[in-house]
Amino acid sequence: MQAQDFRGSLIGTVTDTGGARIGDSIIQVRSHESTLERQSISENHGQLRSGDLLPGIYCLTVSAAGFTEARSEVTIIVSSGREISVTLYPASMPQAVNVVAQASSITTQVIDTSALGKNDPVACV
Repeated sequence: MQAQDFRGSLIGTVTDTGGARIGDSIIQVRSHESTLERQSISENHGQLRSGDLLPGIYCLTVSAAGFTEARSEVTIIVSSGREISVTLYPASMPQAVNVVAQASSITTQVIDTSALGKNDPVACV
């Protein structure tokens, strides 16, 4: 008879707001109750797994290039795999608008129309 494994694990997926899976995300799991800390990378299809975790409360941090970091507390219980879904939001990109002002290319001048007859054309220059 084998002894029961009392450790647990985290399994799940990392996606963006549109539901596309994000591979190569950095997964960090840090225990609140001990010095245990694990770091892994999600697979190409956004699947994550962090195993061999002692029961307790952990801080889960997930990050990927071009996305804001996601952070949450998760509880690992004895002999179980905790399923999670992580959604990462696009990082805000600094935006700048440069406006270069120039003087108007339209010049105005007063036209004396008193010398023109009613049917004389006025030319636009």
